[in-house]
Amino acid sequence: MDIRPPAAWCRALFAATVMALTCPGSASAQSCQTPLPIITGIVQGFDTCQSANHLPSLGPLPSPHPDIVHVFEAAPGLQGGIQIWRQPGTPPLTVVLLAGACNAATMPVAAWNLSDGPAQIPASGWPAGPVHVVVTGDPDVPGSVCGAYQITAEGLLVDRIFRSRFE
Repeated sequence: MDIRPPAAWCRALFAATVMALTCPGSASAQSCQTPLPIITGIVQGFDTCQSANHLPSLGPLPSPHPDIVHVFEAAPGLQGGIQIWRQPGTPPLTVVLLAGACNAATMPVAAWNLSDGPAQIPASGWPAGPVHVVVTGDPDVPGSVCGAYQITAEGLLVDRIFRSRFE
């Protein structure tokens, strides 16, 4: 008895694998639905020009520019912080924190304009649960505003235990 899959199925699986490996990732991976985790101890670089405008407003603030959403888990006793700075030559960028829900109606709990220098975000002092860090163009600047920035964190917890496994 031959238990090999049909040749057509093998060709389709091979084609799907090639497409998955050669196509760039979707910008939707940087939205509220699938935010990027903030990783402790390394510097990560991002560019909002490679994203879309997932949040047309941030509470009462208009947000007409492309954005990237990051997340960290606030908890009692969490130490350290996050630093975000824009690359030289990048137009003005804004960092907004949303505690709990991540959507256009959520009222921001804090905001920084990166034109004034790096955002120094403490890890403590936020309500327990997810804290979404949204990086977008300065809403006071007309036209399309996007650009490159870097983010680093020290002291944040990156692993959470879910039903006997790490995530």
